[in-house]
Amino acid sequence: MNRLSLKSRLIVNTLVILTLALGFNAMLTLNSLEKFYVESIASQYSVVGKDLKRNIERSLGFGKSIENFVGMEKILEDTKSNLIQKNVRDEAAIHLSTSTSDDVSVSMALPDGRILSSTRPDLVGTRPAVHARIDYKNAPDQASPAYIKYKDTYVTHISIRDAKDEWVATAMILFNQDQVKSVLKKVRNQSIALISAILCGGVAVLALMFHFMLPDKTGSPGKNGNSSKLKLQVMVFLVVGLAQIVFSGINTYSFKTYYLEINRQKAGSLIHLLKEDIEFLLNRNIQIHKLVRIDAELNKIITGSPELREIAILDADGTPLYRAVSPEAGNPDAGNPDAGNLAGGAGIKEEDPYTIRVELMKEGRIEGYISTQILKKALFKKLLETGLDSATIIVISILFFGELLVLAFQFINRQARASSARRIHYKSIRPIAFLFLFCIDISISFLPLHMEALYKPVFGFSKAMVMGLPISMEMFASGLAILWAGVWMDRRGWYEPFFWGLVLSFLGLLYSWAAPNALQFILSRGMVGAGYGLSLMAVQGFVIVHCDEKNQAQGLAQLFAGVYAGSICGAAMGAMLAERIGYRIVFLIAAAILVLLILGILVLMEASFKRQKPMTGSHDGPAGPAQIRAFFFNRSILGLLLFGIIPSATAVVGFVNYFFPVYLDRIGTSQSNIGRIYMVFGLCLIYIAPFVGRIMDASGSKKKYLVMGGALGSFALILYYFFGGLAVTAGAIFLLGLSMCFDASRPYALTFRETRNLGIGKSLSIFTSFEKIGQIMGPVLFGVLFLAKNLPLALAYFGIGYLALTLAFFLTAQKDGPSSPDSP
Repeated sequence: MNRLSLKSRLIVNTLVILTLALGFNAMLTLNSLEKFYVESIASQYSVVGKDLKRNIERSLGFGKSIENFVGMEKILEDTKSNLIQKNVRDEAAIHLSTSTSDDVSVSMALPDGRILSSTRPDLVGTRPAVHARIDYKNAPDQASPAYIKYKDTYVTHISIRDAKDEWVATAMILFNQDQVKSVLKKVRNQSIALISAILCGGVAVLALMFHFMLPDKTGSPGKNGNSSKLKLQVMVFLVVGLAQIVFSGINTYSFKTYYLEINRQKAGSLIHLLKEDIEFLLNRNIQIHKLVRIDAELNKIITGSPELREIAILDADGTPLYRAVSPEAGNPDAGNPDAGNLAGGAGIKEEDPYTIRVELMKEGRIEGYISTQILKKALFKKLLETGLDSATIIVISILFFGELLVLAFQFINRQARASSARRIHYKSIRPIAFLFLFCIDISISFLPLHMEALYKPVFGFSKAMVMGLPISMEMFASGLAILWAGVWMDRRGWYEPFFWGLVLSFLGLLYSWAAPNALQFILSRGMVGAGYGLSLMAVQGFVIVHCDEKNQAQGLAQLFAGVYAGSICGAAMGAMLAERIGYRIVFLIAAAILVLLILGILVLMEASFKRQKPMTGSHDGPAGPAQIRAFFFNRSILGLLLFGIIPSATAVVGFVNYFFPVYLDRIGTSQSNIGRIYMVFGLCLIYIAPFVGRIMDASGSKKKYLVMGGALGSFALILYYFFGGLAVTAGAIFLLGLSMCFDASRPYALTFRETRNLGIGKSLSIFTSFEKIGQIMGPVLFGVLFLAKNLPLALAYFGIGYLALTLAFFLTAQKDGPSSPDSP
């Protein structure tokens, strides 16, 4: 392989990751813009719908019948005209698509869903499929930005009530997605052009960089070995990171422009309707400073439009007469940039992009103005969300690219060797483990929340406990699979349980996507757990087979760094996707990625991976009753299993996988932020754990680190007795992640002769199975904690119990080293 080939491979790897990262970033922004734009349109239309509701109910109040309502067609046509007309002349507009006559229809439906009257004659007397999705009985009484979507149609609806306050009809405004698509197409084309420009710049920078960093003709990354590889990785990470920062900055600015324009359009619709009402009164010779109940109307507009800072009516000289201000605007004396100044007039500066002003006319002369301002705080909040998503994607892409670089360097080094019997490096499995855990944990931040959406009583359990059953089933099935995996690996090697574990996980993810009810969803997670258990044990077997005693610990550390990197990337990515496209479709995305991984292994790696060595330990023969008895009756091993591994797994999985996403959801935390907080846990294990591991390897005692880990985990739960909220939850996640960094359970157990006599594979299966027992108990126990009247106190008691079991391990377990002959 020549130098050009090496450069080409590295450039292609970099560009693939960069393209995926930029594309995903653009997709999230586009999805956010689409959601916001549709909500804005629905909100504008609901305001017009409020006028329709008022006109209809006024007539019903005089005794008219809805079914014999004279003039209904004209009222609906007038409403449609108000929806499609251009409301405000805006020289700063970026020309968002506006509604046309064919885009919008207004209908009146009876309680049975039959269309009584409509601007679309073909709908009259029918019950179209789109209307079957509407809950007529619970339609909102007031104007609401809520909407439903059916195929390519959006519907916003408002209930109509008669003089007796009985529900008699539902007014519906239907609009198709053409006007939304036209805006999104423009944004998408701009993103594609920007991504292409950045990729071209990236190619040029990479080519120049590789020209100087890869001077040799042998195909190896420079003459200085690992030092050159490290420099190369750092430079590539800088290119990937800087490219995304540039894209995110430009993308965020574009989002701000569209967000501002969408809000200007919405505000224009609001004040246009108000303008019509006020001008009607002015033309009846009511003076502008004597308008009745106008303050209440302004307050209704502000209450229903959280993106507005204020709305005011001014006289011809610009002096404010009536004004309503959002509570979010703050106090002008506190230095708040959103706080206005009443004496200065609301929205007098036309050059301000946050301000919209229209004239109030009477007989051709200006009587006053309506002015409204967009709340900057709402814009900054949206920009912060977009920025956090971009930063999360940068972190994910860097972690993702790090795993691909590991695989790329292994592939390059193998190609550089002339021998056909090339040695398989233990790092080869790390990127595969990364992708596998990415798919498995993509739902970790919302699994109990999706179960809540499917909830029906199961086996008489409470709702809180049922929400934790999918996690418990997953852990239970993985525990059984781990036991079988140990036996399978001893007989057939690691490859078969690994491959079939992937297949079983794929089927489970597919089943999770399709599961129609709670019970089937629980079963689907059992399939995922079984596949997870088989494959996770198998990749550990791969590392043990391809390592010797000198680098076995390093190999396992490298493996689990990839595992946790995949876990946090999957959790963060899944959370952002779930917030935008819903929980269910995320399972399908994970299944699609996993099937690509399976196909890739079959096509590219099966032949190499099938050259396996048998699993061996210090005890070559089959384990007999004597070895099993000695293993379980060793005081230190038994203490480790009961007082160390089970409590730790219970606390970590119960809190991280179940309690913290449910708790944060209950206090109003967004799904994306839940995923980001989970990243703290994984980052501890990726970056802090290897450093702590080197310290533990150099230490003569592993036992003390196990005690330190247990103490940190218990303190994470006790914290809730004193504090609560998002910040404390993030701190608890960090402490639990730190406690896992001190997990020396397997190195500690391997120092005992009984462990080696039983066999390394079987011992690992037993330790992992006991770990799964704790993981099964965790979600159920934390579900019970949610039933407590005083949740912080219940968490504190749980933490104290965890600390007590840690102390029990400290008192019962022996020091590291071979067991003494008289050990129990």
